[in-house]
Amino acid sequence: MRGGICKPRTSPYSFRRMGMERLKMLYSICRENGIGVRRFVPPMALAFVAARADGVLIEMHATPEKAAIDGHKTLNYSEFRTLVSKLRLIHSVI
Repeated sequence: MRGGICKPRTSPYSFRRMGMERLKMLYSICRENGIGVRRFVPPMALAFVAARADGVLIEMHATPEKAAIDGHKTLNYSEFRTLVSKLRLIHSVI
């Protein structure tokens, strides 16, 4: 998710069962965004895992608004814990 990198579970060359439409959507999101806005990080991370991504890189900080850099796209600890719970649930059923 960060830095335009995303790949499906298994190998970076195996896009089994994703379908070209979803693959193109993920590619364009990764290439153009890198997310960069805190409120979009959770839904995009959930979408990536639902689309069979191996993982996501999410920045967190105790107080994102006081972070030296990237506070605008950083989750606080509570937001991160909530997101991880949801990601594990989605991952378990995919």
